Amino acid sequence: MMTQQEKQKIQLLMDLLDMEMETYKKIDVSERNRDQYGRFQEELKPKKVESKLESDRKFKVVKVKGTYGTYSIKERIIDKNDVDILWIGGLLLILALVF
Repeated sequence: MMTQQEKQKIQLLMDLLDMEMETYKKIDVSERNRDQYGRFQEELKPKKVESKLESDRKFKVVKVKGTYGTYSIKERIIDKNDVDILWIGGLLLILALVF
């Protein structure tokens, strides 16, 4: 059996959910322009604002095996292009020392 207070709480929650659903039903999208596939036109989508907080640092996100939703962030000190240049420079240095 439910007490009177529990019934009142459940009724309040149901009323709040009904009010929330009514606000979603009030959104009218019939006047928006659409393309031939039914998607909204590009000019009506909110424009992306570039953040000034972006970093120049390179990093890589790697999923930790055997876990759910856990990732490891590895910061890259040297880019892949720089690694290639170092390999070529090292090979040239070794060839110069040998010959």
